[in-house]
Amino acid sequence: MSDFEVRAFVTRILCKHDSVLGAALNSIEGMPKNRAYMTLALICRAFQGDMNVRQDDLMRMHQE
Repeated sequence: MSDFEVRAFVTRILCKHDSVLGAALNSIEGMPKNRAYMTLALICRAFQGDMNVRQDDLMRMHQE
């Protein structure tokens, strides 16, 4: 697994009772993986206060 996949797997185990994580997972259920990743990445940026996203940011996130 990639580093990202390992981190996601461990997070799901350690935070399985976290209601915010559960809500986030429910909100992307059924989405294609690339769309789900982009959605969560943008939500995380918003929580960090970064509301401005440039085209090159989106391209880099999509490549990840």
